[in-house]
Amino acid sequence: MRSNKTFPAELKCLAFFLAIPVLLVLLWVVLPHPVNTALLRLRQQLAEDGCIIHAGGYVTLSDGTQVSYTNSLEALENCWRNGRRFCEIDLQETTDGTLICGHGDEDELVFGTGLPTTTSGEIFLNCKIYGEFTPLSVEGLAAFMRDHPDFYVITDVKTDNLRVCRRLAEDFPDLRSRFIVQIQLPEEYDTLRELGFPYVAYPIFKTPDEHRDLVHLAVFAKNHELLALILPNGYYSPDSKLFLAEKLIGVPFVLHTLNDGWEIAYYLRNHLALAVYTDRPDCRWNGD
Repeated sequence: MRSNKTFPAELKCLAFFLAIPVLLVLLWVVLPHPVNTALLRLRQQLAEDGCIIHAGGYVTLSDGTQVSYTNSLEALENCWRNGRRFCEIDLQETTDGTLICGHGDEDELVFGTGLPTTTSGEIFLNCKIYGEFTPLSVEGLAAFMRDHPDFYVITDVKTDNLRVCRRLAEDFPDLRSRFIVQIQLPEEYDTLRELGFPYVAYPIFKTPDEHRDLVHLAVFAKNHELLALILPNGYYSPDSKLFLAEKLIGVPFVLHTLNDGWEIAYYLRNHLALAVYTDRPDCRWNGD
């Protein structure tokens, strides 16, 4: 029979081994982080704005109905009029290789068009989204960005992420510092930086579960310069273990997607997030 006298020692041994991941994280954090001044400046700009407008945000039809996910020219113009300088745009390649702004599903190329997923880029660009709004190619998006020099676009690629980002880098090299590209897998990071994109965001919900724990996130953040980690609904609350670990990970959080004004203000005023994704270009969380 095993002696009870050895039990406390076993507990101590177990506690030691359980503490190793935490100690490793602390070690990574304590070691000096390289400081990228441009990255810090962009984080500050994003914190001051507080909001990333999701897929162009709400726009209003002529009958007064609000719709979202249009990624349209009118949506970009509405963002700009509301003083928004950070906007997420969905990008995808059509079956004929045209790079367009739009989000759909397995039945519709882009929401609000009724067009099948096999639709060519030319047909899409000559339609009207919800019968009223102007669709955009990536060339149209680039033209808007050049006309509005302090406007940043966060990419959300719905087809092949690396191929689309490579096209952005090759066709619009002057805008690489204004596209904030998202990695969909950790191993994409190096390629995107080699393509010349200085700002990379990491939506952790697009990566395998085994890479979402504290140790993996902290080690990845230590070795890779990230603008932010993007957390989806269900991952965040004031008592979330990820919130408690944010300082250990060393990268600020962006929350996705909030539309309630009180909730947005709560997270931002209490410094629980660097910024939030929202469909509301008119949101004034800071009382402006």
